[in-house]
Amino acid sequence: MVQAGNGLKLRRLSTQENVALTLRDAIIDGAFAFGMTLNEKALCESLGVSRTPVREALIELQGQNLVQIVPFRGAFVFDMDEAEFEELGDYRAILETAALRAALKSDAAGLCAQLNALLEEMKASIVTRNGKAYGVLDTSFHETILSRSRNRFLIEAYRRVGGRLAALRNRIQHDAETVMGSLRKHEMIVQASEEGDVDKATALLESHIANGMRFFCERMGKFRANAART
Repeated sequence: MVQAGNGLKLRRLSTQENVALTLRDAIIDGAFAFGMTLNEKALCESLGVSRTPVREALIELQGQNLVQIVPFRGAFVFDMDEAEFEELGDYRAILETAALRAALKSDAAGLCAQLNALLEEMKASIVTRNGKAYGVLDTSFHETILSRSRNRFLIEAYRRVGGRLAALRNRIQHDAETVMGSLRKHEMIVQASEEGDVDKATALLESHIANGMRFFCERMGKFRANAART
């Protein structure tokens, strides 16, 4: 597969941070295919930097589970098999339901207000048929639950997979029916939260996560097939 990455632009940070953020955004946005080799020399030439910050950035991204470094073979964009999807779903459910309970206990009104604001933006993105915007807002919805938990350990644990989840949302194409079903599930979670039914809200969230991970897993094969033809 041809090395991608031309046109990447650095931000005004330290070189290593700059490279890491730029590559992270590129992976999440879909500039690199799943399992693709990240050639150090090509990245250095594209970004106009030496190999040291590129290597350090790849190590950092490995810690975020976006890159896999294989000794004597190189660095690769993450990929997932069916078992990993199932495990990631279990991991998400544990973290997000715990975070939702904590957030509702800490400030239910504040959480629901923020989630409702996101729901309005999600509805607007559906009207304009902006699938990418919907994916970004979907990510924000779940990350808001984590951030409002006020639990630093839950938040840090979620960061280990947050990039992968965002990358999946940005790559997998959702049809109109699936998007509307997703929106409805989000609305139901917020409604149960507003009603103070914590058990119902967390059960809905857990079901939503399980369905979403199954959807990602089913669509991954189609996405890979389409990417191979381009």
